[in-house]
Amino acid sequence: MDRILLITHDADMDGMGCAILANIIFDNLDVIYTNPDDLESILLDLINSKKHLEYKEIFITDLGLRNNCYEIIESNLKDKLLHLDHHQTDKSYSWSTVLIDINGFKPSATSIFYDYLLDRFKDNEILKKDSTSELVEAIRSYDTYQFKQTGNMLGYKLTNVFVNIERNELLHSILERLYSNDTSFNLTDEEIKISDRCDKELEEYLDYCDKNLIRIKFLDYNVGLSISNKYRSSVGNLLSEKYKDELDFILIADYERESFSIRTVNDINVGNIAATLGGGGHDKAAGFPMNDETLKLTSPYFDRNILNKLKNEEKTN
Repeated sequence: MDRILLITHDADMDGMGCAILANIIFDNLDVIYTNPDDLESILLDLINSKKHLEYKEIFITDLGLRNNCYEIIESNLKDKLLHLDHHQTDKSYSWSTVLIDINGFKPSATSIFYDYLLDRFKDNEILKKDSTSELVEAIRSYDTYQFKQTGNMLGYKLTNVFVNIERNELLHSILERLYSNDTSFNLTDEEIKISDRCDKELEEYLDYCDKNLIRIKFLDYNVGLSISNKYRSSVGNLLSEKYKDELDFILIADYERESFSIRTVNDINVGNIAATLGGGGHDKAAGFPMNDETLKLTSPYFDRNILNKLKNEEKTN
C-alpha cells in the first residue's frame, strides 16, 4: 500500500520532468505516460480492475482533465489523488491544483510539481540542488515558450534530445546527473550533437511545411493548415510568427497522433477554441482530437485522401 502512481503527459519534456522529480522522491513508483484523450480510459481501468487500491497516492500531472475525468475522480479517487496542471479549465475541485499565471509568471507542470514536492519534502537534498532547480526552470521556460525572452535554450535542446532518445534511457541519464552534480545541469556531448542535428533538420522541415502551408477559413478565422508530425511546437510558433499579420493561428494536423494542434503569437485564446472541439490547452498553444467531426471543419481543404498524399510525400523528406 506504499506504492505511488504518477500519470503524466507522454508528449514532451514537461511530462517527463514530473517523472524525473517523482523518481527523486518516491522509491516504490509506477509511471503511466499518456495523453488527455486517453486519460479517462486509464482511470476507468484502474477502478474497474481495483488496481487503484494498490496505491497510497496517485498524481496526475501535465494533463488537462476532459470528458468524465472530473466525475470519475470525484466519485472514486479523490481521497488519494492530486492533480497538478497548468492547462486552463473552468472547473474547481479540492484535489486539483491548476495554475496558469502567477503574477505574470507562467508555470509548467514540472515547476508546479517541483514547488509542491519542495514544500512537502523540505529536507530532500537532491530537490534543493542548483542543478535540479536549473533543470526545472529550463523545462518551464521552454514549455511556456518564454525561452525566447529569457534566452534559456537548455529546455529547447533537451526537447530535441527527448524526441530522439528512448524515454527511460534519457530519464535515468538525467537522474544520474542530478545525483552527481550539485551546481549545474549540463547536456552530454552526445546530446549536444543530437540537438545540433535536430536544428538542421528543423530548418529543412520548417521550409517544407512553409511551402506546403494551406490557407483556409476555419471557424471564421484566417488559418494556416500544416500537416506535420514532427516539431509541432516549433513549426507552429515559427510559422505563426512569420505570418502573424496574415494568419490568426497555425493549425497543425498530426496524422500519427490523430490530433490537431493550434499555435499562435497573436492576441487570440486558442485554448478556448480547442475546448469547443473537445480539446484544451493554453491561450497560445492548444490541441483537440482528429475525428470525423473536426475533419469536416477543414473540408474541402483537408480530407483523408489529401492526408495520405501528404503523408507519403513527407516520408520522402
